[in-house]
Amino acid sequence: MIRVKLSLRSGLKKIIKQNDINLILSEDSDFNDLAVKLCEEYGADVKKVLFSEKYGFIWLCIRNRRKVLPDEILEDGDNVILLPPLAGG
Repeated sequence: MIRVKLSLRSGLKKIIKQNDINLILSEDSDFNDLAVKLCEEYGADVKKVLFSEKYGFIWLCIRNRRKVLPDEILEDGDNVILLPPLAGG
């Protein structure tokens, strides 16, 4: 098992009502697994924010102050942030 610290931003922060949470994940977990764990622990509102019906999980993943791909394996003690997709025009 690994422990990661997730700093909450945007819609997630409004739903979960905390600045940071600690999550315990299984070894070899990636950001996709982290997102699923959040949905399991915090419910349908989190799932609506994290997952697009058309594209799935599309949030920007930050691991230890560095942008990474969602399939990057997390390690014990990582500090992570999920940033929502941006749109504009």
